Amino acid sequence: MSKYTISIGKKLKLNSELDELFQKTEKLDKSDQITLDLSPIGFISPEVLIILVSISKLIFNKTGNVVTWDKINSNAYSYLERIDVGNLDFVKLKKPTSAKKYYRSSSSENLVELSIITDWKKIGYAIQKTKGVINRWLPDKPMSYRNDLITLIRETVENSIDHSGLHAMEGVCFFIAQKYEKNGKVEIQIAVGDIGVGMLTSLRRVFPETKNDTDAIFGAFMEGKSGRPMGGGLGYHTVRDALSNLRGSITIRSGSGVMLYSHGHNRPYIYRMRSRFPGTQIIFHCKT
Repeated sequence: MSKYTISIGKKLKLNSELDELFQKTEKLDKSDQITLDLSPIGFISPEVLIILVSISKLIFNKTGNVVTWDKINSNAYSYLERIDVGNLDFVKLKKPTSAKKYYRSSSSENLVELSIITDWKKIGYAIQKTKGVINRWLPDKPMSYRNDLITLIRETVENSIDHSGLHAMEGVCFFIAQKYEKNGKVEIQIAVGDIGVGMLTSLRRVFPETKNDTDAIFGAFMEGKSGRPMGGGLGYHTVRDALSNLRGSITIRSGSGVMLYSHGHNRPYIYRMRSRFPGTQIIFHCKT
Protein backbone atom coordinates (compact mmCIF):
# COMPACT_ATOMS: atom_id res chain seq x y z
CA MET A 1 0.00 0.00 0.00
CA SER A 2 1.25 3.46 -0.92
CA LYS A 3 0.00 6.95 -0.20
CA TYR A 4 -0.18 9.49 -3.02
CA THR A 5 -1.30 13.09 -3.32
CA ILE A 6 -2.63 14.16 -6.71
CA SER A 7 -2.78 17.88 -7.41
CA ILE A 8 -5.86 19.10 -9.26
CA GLY A 9 -5.45 21.52 -12.16
CA LYS A 10 -6.61 25.10 -11.71
CA LYS A 11 -9.11 24.99 -14.58
CA LEU A 12 -10.75 21.56 -14.84
CA LYS A 13 -12.58 20.97 -18.11
CA LEU A 14 -13.76 17.91 -20.04
CA ASN A 15 -10.72 18.09 -22.33
CA SER A 16 -6.94 18.01 -21.86
CA GLU A 17 -7.19 18.99 -18.17
CA LEU A 18 -9.29 15.88 -17.53
CA ASP A 19 -6.80 13.78 -19.53
CA GLU A 20 -3.90 15.01 -17.40
CA LEU A 21 -5.77 14.18 -14.21
CA PHE A 22 -6.85 10.76 -15.49
CA GLN A 23 -3.30 9.84 -16.50
CA LYS A 24 -2.15 10.41 -12.90
CA THR A 25 -4.54 7.66 -11.75
CA GLU A 26 -3.75 4.95 -14.29
CA LYS A 27 -0.83 3.39 -12.37
CA LEU A 28 -2.59 3.21 -9.01
CA ASP A 29 -2.82 -0.19 -7.35
CA LYS A 30 -5.32 -1.81 -5.04
CA SER A 31 -5.09 -0.54 -1.45
CA ASP A 32 -3.32 2.71 -2.42
CA GLN A 33 -4.52 5.69 -0.40
CA ILE A 34 -5.16 8.79 -2.49
CA THR A 35 -5.55 12.43 -1.52
CA LEU A 36 -6.68 15.03 -4.03
CA ASP A 37 -5.07 18.44 -3.46
CA LEU A 38 -7.76 21.00 -4.32
CA SER A 39 -5.73 24.07 -3.36
CA PRO A 40 -5.52 25.42 -6.95
CA ILE A 41 -9.32 25.49 -7.24
CA GLY A 42 -11.02 28.65 -6.06
CA PHE A 43 -14.42 28.12 -7.67
CA ILE A 44 -16.32 24.86 -8.15
CA SER A 45 -18.78 24.79 -11.04
CA PRO A 46 -21.02 21.83 -11.93
CA GLU A 47 -18.47 20.82 -14.59
CA VAL A 48 -15.60 20.85 -12.07
CA LEU A 49 -17.71 18.95 -9.56
CA ILE A 50 -18.73 16.20 -11.97
CA ILE A 51 -15.05 15.69 -12.88
CA LEU A 52 -13.96 15.52 -9.24
CA VAL A 53 -16.73 13.09 -8.35
CA SER A 54 -16.11 10.90 -11.41
CA ILE A 55 -12.34 10.69 -10.89
CA SER A 56 -12.83 9.96 -7.18
CA LYS A 57 -15.25 7.14 -7.96
CA LEU A 58 -12.75 5.69 -10.44
CA ILE A 59 -9.98 5.81 -7.84
CA PHE A 60 -12.24 4.23 -5.21
CA ASN A 61 -13.20 1.40 -7.58
CA LYS A 62 -9.53 0.76 -8.34
CA THR A 63 -8.00 1.01 -4.85
CA GLY A 64 -10.89 0.16 -2.58
CA ASN A 65 -10.11 3.18 -0.40
CA VAL A 66 -12.04 6.39 0.20
CA VAL A 67 -10.51 9.41 -1.58
CA THR A 68 -9.65 12.41 0.61
CA TRP A 69 -10.26 15.92 -0.76
CA ASP A 70 -7.74 18.17 0.98
CA LYS A 71 -6.55 21.80 1.01
CA ILE A 72 -9.97 23.11 0.08
CA ASN A 73 -10.47 26.84 0.52
CA SER A 74 -13.14 27.76 3.05
CA ASN A 75 -15.71 29.01 0.52
CA ALA A 76 -15.35 25.91 -1.64
CA TYR A 77 -15.62 23.70 1.43
CA SER A 78 -18.88 25.36 2.48
CA TYR A 79 -20.22 24.86 -1.04
CA LEU A 80 -19.24 21.17 -1.09
CA GLU A 81 -20.91 20.70 2.28
CA ARG A 82 -24.01 22.53 1.04
CA ILE A 83 -24.38 20.23 -1.99
CA ASP A 84 -23.99 17.04 0.08
CA VAL A 85 -20.63 15.86 -1.27
CA GLY A 86 -19.87 14.67 2.25
CA ASN A 87 -22.62 12.05 1.85
CA LEU A 88 -20.70 10.22 -0.88
CA ASP A 89 -19.35 6.94 0.49
CA PHE A 90 -16.17 7.19 -1.59
CA VAL A 91 -15.16 10.77 -0.67
CA LYS A 92 -13.87 12.29 2.56
CA LEU A 93 -13.76 16.07 2.86
CA LYS A 94 -10.93 17.41 5.01
CA LYS A 95 -12.26 20.52 6.68
CA PRO A 96 -10.03 23.61 6.56
CA THR A 97 -9.50 25.36 9.88
CA SER A 98 -11.05 28.58 8.54
CA ALA A 99 -14.23 26.95 7.23
CA LYS A 100 -17.56 27.97 8.70
CA LYS A 101 -20.55 25.68 8.77
CA TYR A 102 -23.09 26.42 6.04
CA TYR A 103 -26.64 26.73 7.28
CA ARG A 104 -29.28 25.86 4.71
CA SER A 105 -31.92 28.44 3.91
CA SER A 106 -34.76 27.93 1.47
CA SER A 107 -34.81 31.65 0.78
CA SER A 108 -31.27 31.47 -0.65
CA GLU A 109 -31.80 28.30 -2.63
CA ASN A 110 -29.86 28.51 -5.90
CA LEU A 111 -28.99 24.92 -6.64
CA VAL A 112 -30.11 21.33 -6.81
CA GLU A 113 -27.79 19.31 -4.60
CA LEU A 114 -25.60 16.54 -5.97
CA SER A 115 -27.74 13.46 -6.51
CA ILE A 116 -26.76 9.86 -7.15
CA ILE A 117 -29.24 8.30 -9.57
CA THR A 118 -29.41 4.50 -9.64
CA ASP A 119 -32.91 3.64 -10.81
CA TRP A 120 -36.15 5.00 -12.26
CA LYS A 121 -37.57 5.76 -8.81
CA LYS A 122 -34.65 8.06 -8.02
CA ILE A 123 -34.99 9.67 -11.46
CA GLY A 124 -38.61 10.52 -10.64
CA TYR A 125 -37.68 11.94 -7.23
CA ALA A 126 -34.84 14.05 -8.69
CA ILE A 127 -37.05 15.41 -11.48
CA GLN A 128 -39.88 16.37 -9.13
CA LYS A 129 -37.47 18.10 -6.76
CA THR A 130 -35.78 19.94 -9.64
CA LYS A 131 -39.11 21.09 -11.05
CA GLY A 132 -39.93 22.79 -7.77
CA VAL A 133 -36.54 24.48 -7.61
CA ILE A 134 -36.67 25.69 -11.23
CA ASN A 135 -40.17 27.09 -10.70
CA ARG A 136 -38.78 29.14 -7.80
CA TRP A 137 -35.75 30.19 -9.85
CA LEU A 138 -37.73 31.38 -12.85
CA PRO A 139 -41.26 32.35 -11.78
CA ASP A 140 -41.61 34.87 -14.62
CA LYS A 141 -40.54 32.48 -17.37
CA PRO A 142 -43.17 30.65 -19.46
CA MET A 143 -43.94 27.11 -18.35
CA SER A 144 -42.62 25.87 -21.70
CA TYR A 145 -39.19 27.33 -20.89
CA ARG A 146 -39.08 25.66 -17.49
CA ASN A 147 -40.27 22.38 -19.01
CA ASP A 148 -37.44 22.51 -21.54
CA LEU A 149 -34.92 22.72 -18.69
CA ILE A 150 -36.49 19.64 -17.12
CA THR A 151 -36.35 17.89 -20.49
CA LEU A 152 -32.57 18.35 -20.63
CA ILE A 153 -32.20 16.74 -17.24
CA ARG A 154 -34.72 13.93 -17.65
CA GLU A 155 -33.56 12.76 -21.08
CA THR A 156 -29.88 12.87 -20.09
CA VAL A 157 -30.30 11.12 -16.75
CA GLU A 158 -32.61 8.45 -18.18
CA ASN A 159 -30.18 7.84 -21.01
CA SER A 160 -27.31 7.46 -18.56
CA ILE A 161 -29.17 4.96 -16.37
CA ASP A 162 -30.41 3.02 -19.39
CA HIS A 163 -27.12 2.79 -21.30
CA SER A 164 -24.11 3.25 -19.04
CA GLY A 165 -24.21 -0.21 -17.44
CA LEU A 166 -23.17 -3.51 -18.94
CA HIS A 167 -26.87 -4.31 -19.22
CA ALA A 168 -29.93 -2.09 -19.64
CA MET A 169 -31.01 -0.17 -16.52
CA GLU A 170 -27.81 -1.03 -14.61
CA GLY A 171 -26.21 2.40 -14.87
CA VAL A 172 -25.39 4.90 -12.13
CA CYS A 173 -25.01 8.63 -12.70
CA PHE A 174 -24.42 11.86 -10.80
CA PHE A 175 -26.46 15.02 -11.33
CA ILE A 176 -26.34 18.65 -10.15
CA ALA A 177 -27.89 21.96 -11.29
CA GLN A 178 -26.73 25.45 -10.35
CA LYS A 179 -28.11 28.96 -10.96
CA TYR A 180 -25.84 32.01 -11.26
CA GLU A 181 -26.91 35.66 -11.41
CA LYS A 182 -24.77 38.49 -12.74
CA ASN A 183 -25.80 41.97 -13.89
CA GLY A 184 -29.44 40.98 -13.87
CA LYS A 185 -28.82 37.96 -16.08
CA VAL A 186 -29.43 34.37 -15.02
CA GLU A 187 -27.34 31.43 -16.17
CA ILE A 188 -28.16 27.84 -15.34
CA GLN A 189 -25.57 25.07 -15.54
CA ILE A 190 -26.54 21.41 -15.42
CA ALA A 191 -24.07 18.54 -15.13
CA VAL A 192 -24.76 14.82 -15.54
CA GLY A 193 -21.97 12.25 -15.45
CA ASP A 194 -21.31 8.53 -15.20
CA ILE A 195 -18.25 6.29 -15.45
CA GLY A 196 -20.03 3.49 -17.28
CA VAL A 197 -19.42 1.84 -20.64
CA GLY A 198 -19.70 5.03 -22.73
CA MET A 199 -21.60 5.82 -25.92
CA LEU A 200 -19.35 3.75 -28.18
CA THR A 201 -19.95 0.47 -26.38
CA SER A 202 -23.64 1.25 -26.01
CA LEU A 203 -24.19 2.05 -29.70
CA ARG A 204 -22.18 -0.92 -30.92
CA ARG A 205 -24.80 -3.19 -29.39
CA VAL A 206 -27.10 -2.13 -32.22
CA PHE A 207 -24.71 -0.42 -34.66
CA PRO A 208 -21.52 -2.55 -34.69
CA GLU A 209 -20.14 -0.44 -37.51
CA THR A 210 -19.72 2.57 -35.17
CA LYS A 211 -16.06 3.50 -35.63
CA ASN A 212 -14.96 5.35 -32.52
CA ASP A 213 -16.05 7.65 -29.69
CA THR A 214 -16.57 10.73 -31.87
CA ASP A 215 -18.61 8.69 -34.35
CA ALA A 216 -20.73 7.43 -31.45
CA ILE A 217 -21.39 10.92 -30.08
CA PHE A 218 -22.35 12.23 -33.51
CA GLY A 219 -24.58 9.23 -34.17
CA ALA A 220 -26.41 9.59 -30.87
CA PHE A 221 -26.78 13.37 -30.83
CA MET A 222 -27.25 14.24 -34.49
CA GLU A 223 -28.72 11.04 -35.97
CA GLY A 224 -30.79 9.79 -33.05
CA LYS A 225 -29.07 6.40 -32.82
CA SER A 226 -29.66 4.41 -29.66
CA GLY A 227 -28.10 1.39 -27.99
CA ARG A 228 -31.54 -0.03 -27.21
CA PRO A 229 -31.97 -3.33 -29.11
CA MET A 230 -35.62 -2.47 -29.83
CA GLY A 231 -34.81 1.03 -31.03
CA GLY A 232 -34.51 4.36 -29.26
CA GLY A 233 -36.95 7.00 -28.20
CA LEU A 234 -36.71 10.69 -28.94
CA GLY A 235 -33.63 11.04 -26.73
CA TYR A 236 -31.11 13.55 -28.03
CA HIS A 237 -33.49 14.89 -30.69
CA THR A 238 -35.60 16.14 -27.79
CA VAL A 239 -32.49 17.58 -26.12
CA ARG A 240 -31.55 19.47 -29.31
CA ASP A 241 -35.05 20.93 -29.59
CA ALA A 242 -35.02 21.99 -25.94
CA LEU A 243 -31.57 23.58 -26.31
CA SER A 244 -32.81 25.57 -29.28
CA ASN A 245 -35.76 26.91 -27.30
CA LEU A 246 -33.48 27.73 -24.37
CA ARG A 247 -30.77 29.26 -26.57
CA GLY A 248 -28.37 26.97 -24.74
CA SER A 249 -25.28 24.88 -25.37
CA ILE A 250 -24.02 21.42 -24.50
CA THR A 251 -20.64 19.77 -23.99
CA ILE A 252 -20.46 15.98 -24.18
CA ARG A 253 -17.45 13.85 -23.39
CA SER A 254 -17.63 10.11 -23.91
CA GLY A 255 -14.43 8.08 -23.92
CA SER A 256 -11.95 10.09 -25.97
CA GLY A 257 -14.61 12.04 -27.85
CA VAL A 258 -15.68 15.61 -27.06
CA MET A 259 -18.57 17.47 -28.69
CA LEU A 260 -19.52 21.14 -28.39
CA TYR A 261 -22.92 22.22 -29.69
CA SER A 262 -24.79 25.51 -29.42
CA HIS A 263 -28.26 26.54 -30.53
CA GLY A 264 -28.37 28.13 -33.94
CA HIS A 265 -25.64 25.88 -35.37
CA ASN A 266 -26.44 23.13 -37.85
CA ARG A 267 -23.52 20.94 -36.88
CA PRO A 268 -21.52 20.41 -33.68
CA TYR A 269 -17.78 20.75 -33.21
CA ILE A 270 -16.36 17.30 -32.42
CA TYR A 271 -12.78 16.31 -31.68
CA ARG A 272 -10.76 13.51 -30.06
CA MET A 273 -8.59 13.51 -26.96
CA ARG A 274 -5.68 11.18 -26.22
CA SER A 275 -7.21 9.42 -23.21
CA ARG A 276 -10.40 7.36 -23.08
CA PHE A 277 -12.02 8.58 -19.89
CA PRO A 278 -14.70 6.09 -18.83
CA GLY A 279 -18.39 6.80 -19.25
CA THR A 280 -20.15 9.93 -20.44
CA GLN A 281 -20.19 13.42 -18.93
CA ILE A 282 -22.56 16.15 -20.11
CA ILE A 283 -22.67 19.86 -19.27
CA PHE A 284 -25.50 22.24 -20.24
CA HIS A 285 -25.28 26.05 -20.21
CA CYS A 286 -28.52 28.02 -20.52
CA LYS A 287 -28.82 31.80 -20.23
CA THR A 288 -32.12 33.54 -19.62
